[in-house]
Amino acid sequence: SSNFPSTNPSVTSSTLPTHYPSSSSPPSKNLSILPSLSPSTEPSTQPIFCGGLTLVGLKATFRGFFAGISSEDPTPGSPQEQAITWFVAKDLRENEWLCPNPKNRHKLTERYIMAVFYFSLGGDTWNKCSRNTQCNTVTVNHEDPYLSNNDYCTWYGITCIWDIEKKLQVIKEIKLDENNLSGTIPNEIGHLSQLEVLSLQRNKIVGEIPERLYSNKNLKEILLSENKLSGTLSSNFEVMISLEKMYIDGNDFTGPIPDALCQIDLMIDCVRNDRIGQACGC
Repeated sequence: SSNFPSTNPSVTSSTLPTHYPSSSSPPSKNLSILPSLSPSTEPSTQPIFCGGLTLVGLKATFRGFFAGISSEDPTPGSPQEQAITWFVAKDLRENEWLCPNPKNRHKLTERYIMAVFYFSLGGDTWNKCSRNTQCNTVTVNHEDPYLSNNDYCTWYGITCIWDIEKKLQVIKEIKLDENNLSGTIPNEIGHLSQLEVLSLQRNKIVGEIPERLYSNKNLKEILLSENKLSGTLSSNFEVMISLEKMYIDGNDFTGPIPDALCQIDLMIDCVRNDRIGQACGC
């Protein structure tokens, strides 16, 4: 016979035991000490944040956190809903300190307001410093694009000051002239209590000046010339005790100028806006 193994399989059954148990063999009574290659339960597909919250739970938490600023039930696709989605799906992943708690309420609130501002005014189509772009500006400060993971005080066009009482930086100025802003100014902007200057001239902004903005006692300058704003001017200007300058020419306002505007030290150019009812000595 040949010393080499046959290349043909044997058709007779072997009398030698196999290395592997037969399918008909009874199960072993000995427990395996080797770990299973397959987990006994499937891992959760929901990432966990902020002390055990899923993304869905975290969105609900943020809605409640900003309830005094926006509706707790924002419309799907609205700037408010987009801002919360960005917070949870993008911003929080890169900044774990953004988990909502009483200690960071003010910083989170201002960051949220500026995110709503961005989405409400078509931020992705801005000429300068929209998200995911390189922000090439000639200024040394405020060069970061909007919605970057840096502090919002470094985002383009925003100037912050140190609030002694709150012991943190707060927004003082927003200047985004000639930057292709389009859409409406969100009411949330009126909750920036230390805002002194809002300059959004020569853009494509529509709608009315948000009512909440008239309750800001620290605003000194409202510069909204050359947009597409409309509606009537509020009669609540007497609340704005710090207002010094207001440029609203080149828009589509109708109705009379409120008497309160004529009773304060105001710089307002309404000569070119011939749809305003009275001159107010401008």
